[in-house]
Amino acid sequence: MILLSCYLKRFSGAALSAGLPFKVTSDIFNINDIVANGTDRNSEALSKDFAGCSKNSNSFKNKKLLFFHGDQDRRVSIKHFESIKQQILSGYDLLDDGIINDSLIHKEVSFLAQEDKKYDTSVEEYYLESKSFLKFYFIHGLAHEWSGGPFKIERNDPHGPDMAKIILRNFL
Repeated sequence: MILLSCYLKRFSGAALSAGLPFKVTSDIFNINDIVANGTDRNSEALSKDFAGCSKNSNSFKNKKLLFFHGDQDRRVSIKHFESIKQQILSGYDLLDDGIINDSLIHKEVSFLAQEDKKYDTSVEEYYLESKSFLKFYFIHGLAHEWSGGPFKIERNDPHGPDMAKIILRNFL
């Protein structure tokens, strides 16, 4: 999230799997607890940190941001998925006009059901100036693993949607 928050203008986009919000803590000695249980920092403080590092809303123009998280992830708390979502949405609002007022256009949640896959996926998509800007993939059944990867490679789960293909499809 540091690269995304502070250096997005240098990238055409970003994809994050089971990550933590920007500035989730300043105390490295409690990071294991925060990873497992979430943070006690409120979403407004997290959003202000994100906006402060991003500096202006132009950093987000013509970018694509993708986030993936499994609902069975026991290593990185599901609370972080929601915190990241709020941090980016509210942080963009602050950059856009200085107030949190839902300036991103939300498209309804869609559902990815694939016949050859065991796990279904909820996809929440947001638009900026009529272009898809932000997508959150919530994979039902996935633990802390790479979705869609072959079992023969450690920390992969072939039962979910192929994250590599989704990332490539969105960025190429």
